[in-house]
Amino acid sequence: MTENLEKYRALASRVEEKFAEIQAAHPTSFACRASCHSCCQPGLTVNLLEAENIRVFLRENPAASAQLAALQNPHRGKRCEMLDASGKCVIYPARPLVCRSHGAPLQRLEEEIYYRDVCPLNFTDKNIADLPAQDVMNLDTLNTLLALLCKMAYGKRRERIPLGKSLIDSPASPC
Repeated sequence: MTENLEKYRALASRVEEKFAEIQAAHPTSFACRASCHSCCQPGLTVNLLEAENIRVFLRENPAASAQLAALQNPHRGKRCEMLDASGKCVIYPARPLVCRSHGAPLQRLEEEIYYRDVCPLNFTDKNIADLPAQDVMNLDTLNTLLALLCKMAYGKRRERIPLGKSLIDSPASPC
């Protein structure tokens, strides 16, 4: 595994840790659970580094690759192609950062105004605007770190890869 992929995986691990911290601080505010897939929309794309991470996962996990290849559109195009018929993510250990962060309160800066958002199933008992900063993931920081890692790995290449079955057996992107 390349150094760039190791750095990406360290970032993904940190995102998971942050999600767990927020969930532990607000256990009654989360509806997230196995097979909840309301946020798993079709048409998502990933950057080159995230795509490579998924390819490596599928190569190292032939059972997951075979399971994904055998799926016959169980959600009729209304959910991500990476979900099995029960709604579980086949690539869960290698899922992209957008999937790892979804469900937690998110914040982004737009025209000098901070906006917060969260899955409509979560935090129905609290106003996310009142949450302390440590209980919110900053999308600007996360996206900047992801972009920097991708730039380190691929230079100026900025392609987006569809998150789907096309990643099975697709050629690796040198990073």
